[in-house]
Amino acid sequence: MAAGGPYGAFVGRGEPLASLRAALGSARAGVAVPALVEGPAGIGKTALVARFLAEATADPAAGGETPTVVRASGDPDEASLAFGVLDQILVALRELGPATDTDPPAPRPGDAGEAREADPLAAGAELVDLLGEAQNAGARRGAGPPAGAGPRGTGLLVLVVEDAHWADRPSLRALTFALRRLRHDRVLTVVTVRDAESAQLPDGLRRLLTGDDAVRLRLGGLGTDEVRELAARLGVGRLSRRAADRLRAHTEGSPLHVRALLGQVPAAALDDLDAPLPAPRTYATLIAARLAGCPPPTADLTSAAAVLGGHCSLYQAGLLAGLENPLPALEPAVHAGLLMELPGGRSIGFPHPLTHAAVYQQLGAARRAALHHRAAALADDASGRLRHLARAASGPDPALAAELASAGRRAAAAGAYTAAAGQLTAAARLAASAAERERLTLEAIECQHTVGDSPDPGALAATLSSFGPSGWRSYLLARLALVAGRPTEAEELLEDAWARCQAPPEAGANGTEDGATGDGATNLGVRVAALFAMLHSTRLDPVPSVRWARLAQRLAPGWTGQDMLRFFPATAKGTEESTRDGPDEPAAARGSIAELDLLLARAERRMRTDDLAGVHADLVGLLPAASDRSAQFRIYTTLMRALVDFRTGRWDEAIVHGDLGIALAVDADHAVLTAYGHAIVARVYAMRGDWDAAERHVRAVAAGEALTVVVHRAWANIGFAHARADPAAVADALAPVPAWVERLGDPGAFYWAYQALDGLGGLDDLDRAAAIVEPLAALAARHGPRSAVAGAMRARAALAAAGNDRSGAEAAFRESLTHLDGLGLPFDEALTRLGLGAFLRRAGRRTAAAEQLRAAHRVFDRLGAMPYVERCDRELAACGLAPRARETPAATRLTPQEMAVARRAVELTNRDIAKELFISVKTVEFHLRNVYAKLQVTTRAQLRVHLAQRREFEEPTAAHE
Repeated sequence: MAAGGPYGAFVGRGEPLASLRAALGSARAGVAVPALVEGPAGIGKTALVARFLAEATADPAAGGETPTVVRASGDPDEASLAFGVLDQILVALRELGPATDTDPPAPRPGDAGEAREADPLAAGAELVDLLGEAQNAGARRGAGPPAGAGPRGTGLLVLVVEDAHWADRPSLRALTFALRRLRHDRVLTVVTVRDAESAQLPDGLRRLLTGDDAVRLRLGGLGTDEVRELAARLGVGRLSRRAADRLRAHTEGSPLHVRALLGQVPAAALDDLDAPLPAPRTYATLIAARLAGCPPPTADLTSAAAVLGGHCSLYQAGLLAGLENPLPALEPAVHAGLLMELPGGRSIGFPHPLTHAAVYQQLGAARRAALHHRAAALADDASGRLRHLARAASGPDPALAAELASAGRRAAAAGAYTAAAGQLTAAARLAASAAERERLTLEAIECQHTVGDSPDPGALAATLSSFGPSGWRSYLLARLALVAGRPTEAEELLEDAWARCQAPPEAGANGTEDGATGDGATNLGVRVAALFAMLHSTRLDPVPSVRWARLAQRLAPGWTGQDMLRFFPATAKGTEESTRDGPDEPAAARGSIAELDLLLARAERRMRTDDLAGVHADLVGLLPAASDRSAQFRIYTTLMRALVDFRTGRWDEAIVHGDLGIALAVDADHAVLTAYGHAIVARVYAMRGDWDAAERHVRAVAAGEALTVVVHRAWANIGFAHARADPAAVADALAPVPAWVERLGDPGAFYWAYQALDGLGGLDDLDRAAAIVEPLAALAARHGPRSAVAGAMRARAALAAAGNDRSGAEAAFRESLTHLDGLGLPFDEALTRLGLGAFLRRAGRRTAAAEQLRAAHRVFDRLGAMPYVERCDRELAACGLAPRARETPAATRLTPQEMAVARRAVELTNRDIAKELFISVKTVEFHLRNVYAKLQVTTRAQLRVHLAQRREFEEPTAAHE
């Protein structure tokens, strides 16, 4: 949505807008609908209604006329003016024109200038009549009624009453009377209010607006992604995820406050965790006035609480404020809305983060520093003491900077990258020299980049380039280049960084720039070596990748801070590490960084060796543990879950996890993993015949020089061509794959190529097809796994059938099924059965063919693989058999997102589902409503029974089952 208009940029609110559109559709069909939009001040009620009306009047539904809009609003200064809001409505309705072409009607009660003390019921009856006349007048201006329009009129009206909590009660009672009598009218009534429980609303109106026939929309704050989008639309630039999340939490997502602070606070300050965010100026003025009206002990207690944070114990705040008994001081603060008592003991907090910010900022610099110094002396933990001392500092403090830097490096080594970034940034601010500030800033940037919270890559690269030449700068620029898919540039920068590690020490934070023999906690050499390992891994070059990873471990044996350092040697085929089974349980829940790396490596090895049940078990534990790991670890784990879901037939879950992994990769600006995610999801959509979605994801795998990106693009193209039954395109995409498999020496990493090899059976040039199939078949025979051998045998069978080698074809098909037996790869097995069934049908063995084709059809239907269902249907028809009906009616099939929520809803709460899928609770509720409607259930218990009964929801099984 473009910026501009009375409310500027508009973002998000997709579900409320969809609900209002649906309500307008009902009104267009002749069913009057009341809609309630509620939420606190500044949450965007007016902007939502304005956006909805702009869409409705600019782009009406096909076949329907543009609705006529009538608006009125309450005002606190006119709340005692009887019929003030109703008069706004009546005047607007009369301006629409008479229902006929005769003279205008005579003036009625309520016309301008006429005193009136009308009965609200009589006024309501007048409103009903005018709404009917307005519909008739609208019909004459419009194109006529659609089928099913109600008897009263045919014009379409949208009646909007904003800020009903400020409307006069006679108007609201008249509105209630009218709404009760609108049944088959083409009227949508939208009422906005801060709280539906407001005492100003008559009980009857409240029941109408919250009943089963009404649309009730409770607006919450914007999410992190929406805050980022709003900032971009307002011209602020791209906020990092960390900055946007911080702003969202600070404002509780209120669009009003978000916009105010985006115009008040520089974007760089939002990224600085050590710099407290202020309150909007108007809000701060309001809070300052409240605080000034409190007794001195209350003001002191509130100020002390602000210094201690968003919440603290009453005892701590009283101690800091110098109050022997803080309870008497607390009561006026609660009454003034400055503090609140928290459940679970004598704890206090602020009712809103902005209240905390406003109190903190009005303290003044000197008083803030004094309170922080005192708080540091009272702190009972080292990190709290350092935080208060840093806040109290007014200039360079080398000793404190060194202490903060040491704490930050320890946190980074332990994988607490966010905390480390904050401490290192604070240390840089207190550093005495420019060189030291640069070095500490670079370390902080590395921590931010590791968790995916760094600013826009272009801005970050410009910042790094402004620093003096150093190994740290080259290393970080190399990281940016590598994740962006520019390995050549990354290699040059890494070579420079490595050379600086080996050169005589440069001036740095501790007197040297850490080289290959420096302190393990701050060693640059180990970081460079680890990044070299990652670089060679993206080139499918395992030997140097393992060599560099082992070198990094030798440089700092006990250091675990570098991301996925132990992953690469443990996944390279033929290495000593790859033969280990992985850490024993309980690894995922309480595992160290090294143990989680090894667990992820074990899952990767299991994926390549067809132990998919083991992969799934590993990832179920790893995904929750990954939430505290680096961005790369989180993304890779999530996408591996999508991959195992696809291979085992959990295709809806594959789409959900794939989309989540893509979103995480885009947020982290990780181009290589973004391409990986798009390749997985493109394949699922292609197999299902959703060509538009598949093409979008194929196009999203942008061309690049990184070999892994080239591989992922081939992956996506091969799946699309196979689903399209385009053998020439399959051959083109498969052409480079044999060299890649030979290079890596691990066919299990290219299961997707072996899965599609049979697509070459329709190629006119069988010699070309064989030139691709035979090298891959030979590699699979030498190295395995069984799924690769099965794919190669299915391809050989297809080529043999095309060459009229009947005995060879049937033997190869049967061998393919033997290798697939028990692997739990339903789609692969169904492909083999489809090929075998088609072959048997052409050989005249229709009964045997039908058995194979029906088994394949069942699996394809359950997966929603429509192109393959249609192939089965054609083959069955050629056997003289009617195609099998779909087991689940299309109208009741759930979307992947609905399926993912439904599966979890039988075990988890909405909040737990939201946390696991990284979506809002409102989104979970939206999907569950759709699930209940489609399946015609009303409770979780009924949903559990329904899921157990329907084959659509069964865990995937082998085709022959």
